[in-house]
Amino acid sequence: MILKFLLFINFFMVIYGKIYDCTFDGTVYLMTEEIAFFETTNYPNLMDTNDFNNNCNLKFALNKTVDIENVHPLVYVVFTEITLTESKKTIIIKDALNFSLFTNFKNQSTAQKGFIIFDDWRESCPLESIARIEPFEFKDDSEILYIQSTYDERTFYRSSPCLWQFSAPSGFGFKFVVETWNASNLTFLTVRNKTDIIMNRDQWMQVYLTKDQSDKIQRMEFQAYVTVVQKIYPTTELQCERIKNENQALWTMDRTKGYGKNDYCIYLLIIPPKTNILVNVKAMVVEKGVDYIYGERFVAGHIYIYSPTVFIIEGNETEQNIIWEFVSDGSYEASGFEVIFTETNLTSLSSTPSGETDSSTDSADNKTTSVFENLTSPLTPETFKYGKNN
Repeated sequence: MILKFLLFINFFMVIYGKIYDCTFDGTVYLMTEEIAFFETTNYPNLMDTNDFNNNCNLKFALNKTVDIENVHPLVYVVFTEITLTESKKTIIIKDALNFSLFTNFKNQSTAQKGFIIFDDWRESCPLESIARIEPFEFKDDSEILYIQSTYDERTFYRSSPCLWQFSAPSGFGFKFVVETWNASNLTFLTVRNKTDIIMNRDQWMQVYLTKDQSDKIQRMEFQAYVTVVQKIYPTTELQCERIKNENQALWTMDRTKGYGKNDYCIYLLIIPPKTNILVNVKAMVVEKGVDYIYGERFVAGHIYIYSPTVFIIEGNETEQNIIWEFVSDGSYEASGFEVIFTETNLTSLSSTPSGETDSSTDSADNKTTSVFENLTSPLTPETFKYGKNN
């Protein structure tokens, strides 16, 4: 199925394969079972609140030719919004004939992207109307679809199984990420393609969710997102910032512009002898569970970081080196990361029993006022230790 976008100015016009910029000054009129994608200008670059409020005038409405006396569509909107400190997904399901872009963050710079559809298959699973009978055809990796087990947000009722089919353009495979799984033991999720391999490079994929008729518990059973990624892709080195000041180092990026697809950034941390390093990952606005920071010692152990956290790298008598790398995949883009490394000389630490370090003492005694504190508001992450031999 070819995606069609119906635009109404002074006449009707059909536009194929378009992602609407939020600064489009007008109303996009859609038929039922037509989907439109939208995003802020130069996503994931952040827009300040005034810029968003003054310039993001994009609106969507149901085409006036739709017979709403016999057809009763609901509007289904999903968009992800990022700031310097967080990422928020908004799902809107309601009886409405129009939708205007808005921001959830009134006093922060933001960027957002998402989709909208006026769906008259309201008793079916979301987006089955465009993906059950014929596969939904992804145009490229800028399109991300969110599917779930029901439109009913009050009782979460569904009467039948869910079935979605997708096709990818040449040179692309699928990325399928399950975010919610609260189904009964008698409910099954099956992902198939022509070669019966879930993580596939095929250009067709089917997602099938069975229905346990004996299950009466009211909750959302299943939520996931689907997109396509390039099979062969170039990687790009980010222009990250590495700033050293006294006993601290800041490793970050231009977070107002964010990171792109298949980006990476490397930082070499050199730990002097007899020195502990307090690692404060103050911000990780990335694709959850997919994009990450990876730290690897030359001698022992490694660690993956997916979210804000604080931990200690324990020093010893010799110099240590750790290579840190930020890695993104080929779909989701966001505002990125900020890490502060603080050196503490072992001779200045309070003595403790041999081989032990009290975590509460660590978090208090090693708390250092950051020279970079004004860059972002600190979060309250979990504190743990990254031991010598981990």
